Amino acid sequence: MDKKRDRISVDLGGLRKRIEEIATEPDQSIASVVRRAIHLGIDLLEACQRLKLPPPRLGAIEEWLVDISGIQQKTSNGETLSVLLSKLSIEEISESGIPFDRILAIKQGDEPEPHEVTKLARILQKTPSQIRQIVKEKQCNGVD
Repeated sequence: MDKKRDRISVDLGGLRKRIEEIATEPDQSIASVVRRAIHLGIDLLEACQRLKLPPPRLGAIEEWLVDISGIQQKTSNGETLSVLLSKLSIEEISESGIPFDRILAIKQGDEPEPHEVTKLARILQKTPSQIRQIVKEKQCNGVD
């Protein structure tokens, strides 16, 4: 009886560098790293189903882990969105896709909308959970 191996061809679409970075051994093949990632992904999705947890969204795994674990991510000593946004250039702020008047309003204390939290996280190099925590701390401490 001839045992055939299941094979697929995949365009890595710019993932090669990320795949190489998660290799556990120096000369590990791309195929073995991808196979391991597939196994981990399937294990994760199956566990979510068994535990009746919502599965993570692509690009939001860290946020999902923080949310389900209850870990409180620390923000550095009283960071506020106003202070963080003040450190950015006009170009960086415009890359967020948030209108400049909304950025000014957020800097002056307006709470960001949910879609703005994701955009702020990207330009501030934080997770959406960290941005929400900064907003929450501001509300609790009355910081402006």
